[in-house]
Amino acid sequence: MYRKYAPRFIALTKEQLQQTLFESLIQLASLQNLYSRLINIAPNEEHRGYLQYLMEEETAILHIFTDLYTRYIGPIPQYDIRNYEFSSYADGLYQAIHHEIERIRFCRERVLLYGQEEYREIYDFYYDASIRHAAHLNLATVLFNQTFGYIPPN
Repeated sequence: MYRKYAPRFIALTKEQLQQTLFESLIQLASLQNLYSRLINIAPNEEHRGYLQYLMEEETAILHIFTDLYTRYIGPIPQYDIRNYEFSSYADGLYQAIHHEIERIRFCRERVLLYGQEEYREIYDFYYDASIRHAAHLNLATVLFNQTFGYIPPN
């Protein structure tokens, strides 16, 4: 006999929701900026094309979360992006890989939090974003491996 375990979701306050969505906006805009800067130093047209795709994907996800923020919270306050520093194309791709991993973790944690019915739409978008960021991670890793070889484990 199998027991069915229902997930236990945390009851979130509007302030917690606001903090999470706001952090998503900052992370997404920062990744978008990172990809836009990598485009300028990519070694060839193929890499520029893939980086353009990644930047456009981050922009699309950013628009979704901007819409969620305005519908659930209200006007978006001004914010500063994180300017991820890198010294070379390899370092920039490594930064992209690192931040995509962080974004996947962030989204998956939110999936575990936002299962309650009132935030079902947000749950769905974080779930979708985690899948999209996994695809971004894969592509950034392929670009790195094509150019520099495998990524050593930390």
